[in-house]
Amino acid sequence: MSELEDILKNSNISDASKSSYRQAYKKLTGGLENDILNSSAKTILRVIPSLSNSLNSQQSYINIAILIFKNNNKKTDLLEAARESTKLKINAERNKGNAVKLASLPSKKELDDYLNKLFTDEDWRSYIINYLLHNNYVRNKDLNLLIVNKVGKDSDENYLVKRKYDVLYVRRDYKTKGTYGAKENQIKSAKLRKAVEELQKDSEQDKTPLLAKINGNRVDDSSIAKYIIARTFKKSDGVGLSESDIMKVNVNHIDKTGNIRKLKQMSEHRGTSIKTLIDNYNLNGFAYEDKDGVELVVNKKGESIEKPIETEPTAPTASTGLTASTASTSSTPPVKIPKLKIKN
Repeated sequence: MSELEDILKNSNISDASKSSYRQAYKKLTGGLENDILNSSAKTILRVIPSLSNSLNSQQSYINIAILIFKNNNKKTDLLEAARESTKLKINAERNKGNAVKLASLPSKKELDDYLNKLFTDEDWRSYIINYLLHNNYVRNKDLNLLIVNKVGKDSDENYLVKRKYDVLYVRRDYKTKGTYGAKENQIKSAKLRKAVEELQKDSEQDKTPLLAKINGNRVDDSSIAKYIIARTFKKSDGVGLSESDIMKVNVNHIDKTGNIRKLKQMSEHRGTSIKTLIDNYNLNGFAYEDKDGVELVVNKKGESIEKPIETEPTAPTASTGLTASTASTSSTPPVKIPKLKIKN
């Protein structure tokens, strides 16, 4: 495994991610006669389907091979073509699942009504959780935060601060931080500000965890998803919506309305590219083009935006031994872009 370890030891990824890479490496090399570097791309691609029926697993094996080939200046054309083909298959499967899933989910209005009910019921903790999921399009990890009077210096902490006229939401620990850097959002919502104020008052703590046990301590990382689902809108089966369910509802609403500003806002708040949103959720109301490192997007009304592309950490890269990253989240004003083809 030294050909992988030489790369990982110089990377700054988490131990959990390193473990995932090692597992994929072990599985792939177990099916090869030689190590990855001394195997041909054709041999690797021939072996991979026999290792797993899961497209996501197959993609992880391809990614490991690309990582090692690139790190040793070996051609990756065949592997990259296979990765792109597998990605398209994964997206197609995901889109089918999303379509079925969406039919069982509530409307955006139902989520709005649920949020208002939480506020009326003075369920401040649940209100804050649902507000951030529904309006800032965040992931579960982003909700693992502290409510404080002043933003702390911890580079791996998330904070929520009630200020005179707004709420400051600081995220320094979220999935794509390596690409988009730390994020700060000024949220001008009187209801959210009230909820933050009341929860902080009720807790009587200098640092109030949003996701807290009965004793006031933070919930364990392994319990975060379960904790959040217990406080979200309940489906017909009595189970709460997951973070991804709420995201699907919001993405579908944006797609139906063709609201290009909201699409851009969602991209920036969540920390993901517009292309990823269009591909992963099979959006039909927008057309996309990558032009010289800039995302060009247009809706059916002819409204358009452009936004610099950041490289998201999907697969390890050879230059760093891991993922490319940049802290930039800036965007440029709307411009007129070429006519693009929108799905029917």
